[in-house]
Amino acid sequence: MSSESEPNTPLQVLTPDGDVVLVVGREKARIQIASEFLTLASPVFDAMLNLKFSEGIKLHERDKSPVDIKLPEDDGLATAQASKPLYGSYPEMLLLTPDQIQKVSIVVDKYDMSARFAMAGTVWMDCEPINLEDAWKLMTASYWLDHQVGFRRMSEYVIRKLNHAQIFRLANETFDVALGLKLGSEFSS
Repeated sequence: MSSESEPNTPLQVLTPDGDVVLVVGREKARIQIASEFLTLASPVFDAMLNLKFSEGIKLHERDKSPVDIKLPEDDGLATAQASKPLYGSYPEMLLLTPDQIQKVSIVVDKYDMSARFAMAGTVWMDCEPINLEDAWKLMTASYWLDHQVGFRRMSEYVIRKLNHAQIFRLANETFDVALGLKLGSEFSS
């Protein structure tokens, strides 16, 4: 039941005595973390690790070694960036690019952790985007972060800079294409 070693993938240790190693994405990013903290930060992880899901069973039957929890559909860097501020101060979080913010917000939404990112979301959305693409990424991020003020600000920017061809290109490139198309069609009305 011990953590399987990925020789070419370095381990990011967020908690030295962490009992879980998140193995994330196609790149198999490895993040050592404490299951107790994950369950407190995320109702999704709480269910995954405390109910009768295979991950929880592996965790409760483990020996002393951390247990691998595979998250193949998630982004490794974004998952690490979303996990670090849960443990305390992580000032680099405030310096993420709009692309990184959007990817982190997808992880935050998936694991129902938006309340924990209210302060970061406020800082992220208190900016003037450089271009329509950045505004779109921040708008969708604010949607996933459940940050209403940021969503309004970024939506207003998108409307001011509206270019129908760009809007539908961005809509089709959005992680949740249905959401992107819904937003794009609202802006072109």
